[in-house]
Amino acid sequence: MAPAPFLQLFPRREFDTSAPTESFASEWANPSNYAFTILLLLGGDVIARALAQLAGGPVTPVAFSFGWVSYATTAICSAVGENKLMPGADCPCEVINGKNGYVRGNNSFVIGRIVRDYEAWMGSAVHNVTQSLIEARWKFDRELAEKDSAGSGAEVPRPRQAGLVVSFWEPSKTIEAGKPGHDILHWSGLITTVVQLGIAAIPCGMWGDWMGR
Repeated sequence: MAPAPFLQLFPRREFDTSAPTESFASEWANPSNYAFTILLLLGGDVIARALAQLAGGPVTPVAFSFGWVSYATTAICSAVGENKLMPGADCPCEVINGKNGYVRGNNSFVIGRIVRDYEAWMGSAVHNVTQSLIEARWKFDRELAEKDSAGSGAEVPRPRQAGLVVSFWEPSKTIEAGKPGHDILHWSGLITTVVQLGIAAIPCGMWGDWMGR
């Protein structure tokens, strides 16, 4: 028979399927200090990048319910100490001056996001040329594999990249610089904010108390 101190580590409890639901409801209605502190402190870097992604207009719809205390502290330190509010570049790349050939590492958050998301916003002409190069490379690899062993060409995976495609972009003559457009990310932030406020107002509308019953 196991010793009594050992049995105290594994106390017997009655199985109650409603216990998790009641615990969650109690925590949401009366948040403990531990949970409230975690929600306030986590996510400052995520909020900074979300604000930087949608910055430029009078309204920045970032629908986060946590992390603002941590972000506020970091933003104040960056604004006072480093004289900047934008976060650092999160995509490593190099910036080359076309006139003198000077090369340096990128420190701009905007340029880093342009390079990181290039496959999502590239023009159709660039996309078609890139896909044609990949298909040509894939066909060459399959033919080379067939020469070595018959039937092995079907097992060659499609390459993710092949060759170098250089695209040249010119500034728009119709869109004014410095005025960002509103894409799906911007409108989704506004919609999410309205949905969050609507869900939070349900207890107040039904019972006249935001804590509910």
